[in-house]
Amino acid sequence: MVMAKRNKVRNIPGTCIFCTKQGLSKEHLWPEWMHDLIRVPGTRSSNVAEYHVGDKTRGVISSTRRERQGHVTTIKFRVVCRDCNNTWMAVIEETAKPILGPLIRGSDGTLSSEGQKTLATWATLKVMVAEQSKPEEAVFSDQDRAAFMRERIIPSSVRVWVARCIAPLWRNAFLRCSGQLALGTTLPPTVFPTSERKNVQTSAFGVGELFIYTTVSRAEGIDLNELIRVRDYLVPIYPNTGDAIRLPLRFIIPETVANRIATALNSFMSSKRVHHFDIPTQS
Repeated sequence: MVMAKRNKVRNIPGTCIFCTKQGLSKEHLWPEWMHDLIRVPGTRSSNVAEYHVGDKTRGVISSTRRERQGHVTTIKFRVVCRDCNNTWMAVIEETAKPILGPLIRGSDGTLSSEGQKTLATWATLKVMVAEQSKPEEAVFSDQDRAAFMRERIIPSSVRVWVARCIAPLWRNAFLRCSGQLALGTTLPPTVFPTSERKNVQTSAFGVGELFIYTTVSRAEGIDLNELIRVRDYLVPIYPNTGDAIRLPLRFIIPETVANRIATALNSFMSSKRVHHFDIPTQS
């Protein structure tokens, strides 16, 4: 398996990532109704993203950690237009609200198959918006976002998992890792990614007692969930089996496990299973 260099910026600055219109508005990472439920009095939270690229000379990963100042509930992204923000995106937020409430509080109840799809749709929206904190590292394509806007189609590359976590650190936290991977059976590899875009991504975010973990793999033949094994700790909700899930979630993970899962892609890309090369220049 190989890991290649970073990609180029694709989106046109100043235009909506979904409909390409101008007139951008600010979108909260977490909606305002959620703020009081996830704040921990007397603590400071932050929004952290990590970026990783291969180094041809040293054969190691070069990492960048980016931490925003202030409480995570104040984080906003200016990447969507007012029309999208106030129409179909607002509908997703309102539809997910009664499902998120019991999960955030750790209350009793049932998460139906339809509820799991609603929650996965909400999580996908958040990841599509949040990855634009550094658009050159974005994994979703313009086509992915357009289909999601028009028909709420979750890309087939997406997997969504949930668990319960009562650690204060994860009551209001977000961490995203991305990279570019390709399968290879020889060294040096004979097969490289056909695009300079990032093609794998994981996002972990905590809202109250709910821990959500999403993976996105657009790399042919690579299933992140086989490489990053989380099934012993998390419950899959997308794609789901059609079975309802009893609440509160039976999987209660400690802070150490949440941290390990959140940084699992980083750890994998640092392992001996991954070799690092620059993408050959096309003549």
